[in-house]
Amino acid sequence: MIPINPPEFRKTVKESENSGYIYLSIIWIMLEDYKKAVISNYHHKKEKGLLSLNLAHPTPAKLRSESLVALRSRTKKEDDAFIKDFFNFGIKSEDYSRSIERFDADKLRPLVKFLKGLIEDTDPRNVELLAWLIDFEPRPYKFGVDYVDIKLDEEPRVPDNNEEEEPEPNGPNPPRKNRSITKKSIVPMMVLSLVTIGGYLYIDHGAKAYICDKGSARKYHLSDKCPALKNCKDHFVQTTIAEAEKNGKTLCGFEFK
Repeated sequence: MIPINPPEFRKTVKESENSGYIYLSIIWIMLEDYKKAVISNYHHKKEKGLLSLNLAHPTPAKLRSESLVALRSRTKKEDDAFIKDFFNFGIKSEDYSRSIERFDADKLRPLVKFLKGLIEDTDPRNVELLAWLIDFEPRPYKFGVDYVDIKLDEEPRVPDNNEEEEPEPNGPNPPRKNRSITKKSIVPMMVLSLVTIGGYLYIDHGAKAYICDKGSARKYHLSDKCPALKNCKDHFVQTTIAEAEKNGKTLCGFEFK
């Protein structure tokens, strides 16, 4: 039995007379494991409804469209080499979207046939493309990784182009500029209202009240020393709170300051 672990594998190859043959055999076996893992992951996600419509019902044109989606939403640094070689003839670019848009979709037909079970095998490059499109991990193919025991964990469904992602229930929402009442202003207003109501409830309505002896006076005061009575120049009358309120007077704001 030939060990798969890289250090042990290198030792075995070095000591073997047929090291070249053994090396190629191991590479082929591990590539097959990678391909099976990617395909299994694709069918698992399709069965669970975790794929976009482009991937669940593939056509060459849909796979090209999904490549643009993947480029913008789920591409990592390790994908750059594959994208460059597959879509742009090995030429590095800062933006591969134009290359994907111009890509001959008919070249994706073998992968479509493979996903639909019309052919038994496909080019390893197509497998790598599929791994990128379905966000398979770990990718791209890495020598020494055991792909046999990759778990088919459920992942968030890939949204379609025309779908909008719903905000998380507990996620932060961006502030709205035109709010007339904000949370910061609501709290002080509530406190002020409670203080006012509480103060009103604890007032003895049979107690004395003072009113400025002017026809235009609209407030009553609990003390003849209230600063607001200074404008009356001692021309104020004494009454009761109940009588003052009966005549439409309201409590002076200075009483709570």
